Amino acid sequence: MDRSLNRNDFVTALGAAGLALGATVVGAGVPPTEARQGEQMRFLEVPGARLYFETRGSGPLMLLVPGAGGTVPAGGVFPMELAAHYTVLTYDRRGFSRSHLDGPQDYERRLETDADDFRRLIEHVSDEPANIFGSSSGGILALEVLTRYPSVVRTLVPHEPPAVTFLPDSQLWLDFFLRVYDVYRQSGTEPALKTFREQAFAESDWQAMDHARSTQNSDDPNSRQHDLLVRARATPISGGRPRS
Repeated sequence: MDRSLNRNDFVTALGAAGLALGATVVGAGVPPTEARQGEQMRFLEVPGARLYFETRGSGPLMLLVPGAGGTVPAGGVFPMELAAHYTVLTYDRRGFSRSHLDGPQDYERRLETDADDFRRLIEHVSDEPANIFGSSSGGILALEVLTRYPSVVRTLVPHEPPAVTFLPDSQLWLDFFLRVYDVYRQSGTEPALKTFREQAFAESDWQAMDHARSTQNSDDPNSRQHDLLVRARATPISGGRPRS
């Protein structure tokens, strides 16, 4: 079990753990042949890494920035819906899944390096600026790109970036993330994620995830995906604070 993550990198990524669970559940029911229909899978060489990326659909460029595990699940409902209107670009962030490192990871410059990868990927795929959706830690990365490389951004939607230092109870959240990090160092990834989920999710989040799990038993993937998407659109955004 790899327990070598840098503390800052782990804390940032952990903020997206809830969304990762939801995204995985939503994408899990898509048959492999359907998930790959219309996709193009390629690699881009960047300094220190080889980035894996996929495109699907046609129209203005829409880049989905992954949080959590650093990858957007193939065939998820969100990319499939958007591909009817956009050229949807998804990728694995360096060091995650299929985007392999070529040398050591520079944790002191991780956000800066990811932002540079992001810019290079947009410029490789299109001559035009991109519409960007970044969720959780992906939202923090998207904001970093906007700060450093505004010329590649047409429209930006940062969804729930865990920028807790801007909150009035920021120290409470920072202490909570550090407690979760300690669990990770002592016991590994799954116990840390369990601690995070149990203490950070609101009741409405649990209800939405329970429903998502139950719909995996449906025999009709198209009906299941539509139902999940409708519920995702209708579910209000919840807030809260970590439990002590």
